[in-house]
Order: sequence, then structure tokens, then C-alpha cells
Amino acid sequence: MKVTETDIKKAMYILSALPTRDPIDRNLIQIVYLKALDGVTIHSLEVATNNFNSGHSHVDHTFMPSQAELRKECDLVQRKFAEERARKLDPHRQRSENEQQRLRHEATKTPEARARVAAMLARFNQAHDEAKASERQSGITETPDQVRDRLIGQIGEAAFNKIPDLPVRDTFKQVGAAR
Repeated sequence: MKVTETDIKKAMYILSALPTRDPIDRNLIQIVYLKALDGVTIHSLEVATNNFNSGHSHVDHTFMPSQAELRKECDLVQRKFAEERARKLDPHRQRSENEQQRLRHEATKTPEARARVAAMLARFNQAHDEAKASERQSGITETPDQVRDRLIGQIGEAAFNKIPDLPVRDTFKQVGAAR
């Protein structure tokens, strides 16, 4: 909904709490603001007014904004709102942009880079498989009672008894020394 003269007067009244630069004819200021804010939405004017009063506007001063500064802030708010609304309303567009970005990224990959990555992955997989195989071959044979006895020997029975009992999930059934 477009802003009305009453809405602009209300915003000017709220913004008048900010210090002004120079005292000028209020009727002239009102006319200039009415012209400058023609076509903005009520929402953008309210948000822009709040931005100026809370110090979150695009300007670096705390004075009452000029008509151009207020219009720029309203346009900025409207643009952000329109972009967010378009993004929410068009998920197909978002998917398309994501796909285009992925394709641009894929295009930057040279055959040499792909070969390097494939070689690194093969080396990692081989090292991982070897580690798993050696772990299986070494066989962790320590029982929970043996772990308890070893810990009591390392930290003492008094310290061991202060350790709270926690439920053990099925994924932690294998007990042994960390590598």
C-alpha cells in the first residue's frame, strides 16, 4: 500500500525527536518530504523511520534525515523486502541459481585437478582400509573388567570411584586403547 500524506506527517513527527541541522520553515520541509516520498510503501517508511531512530540506517549521523536520505532508506528497505519475497515465492528460481552456480564451479575444474583429487581420494581410501585391516588383525582383547582394573591402577581407586556411571550406547561396545 502506498504511503499517504498522513503517514508521512506521522513519520516526520517521529523523526523530529532527532536533532535537526538547521531550523527551517516546517511547511517547506513538509512539502519537500511529500514530494521525495511519493510512491514508497507504508511498510518501508515505518521500517526506515525505525532504522533512523534506532541508529541502524545507512547514514553515519544521528540528525533528522534529509528527504533524500529518508527516500534512500525507504528504497533500500523496499528492495530488500522485494528480493526476500521473490526468493521465497520462487523456489524453482533458487534451485536454478544453485544449479548454475554448481555448473560454474564444475567448469573451473581442469582434468589435472580432477586427477589430483582422485589420486588423493585413492591414497586416503587405501590408508583407511589398511588401518581397518590392521585393527582387525591386532584384535582388541581387553575386556571391560580389564579396562576397569587398568584405570584403577593408573588413577587410583578413589579417583576411579568418582567417575560417574554413564549409559553406554551400542556403538561403543568395543573397548581398547585409542590409537
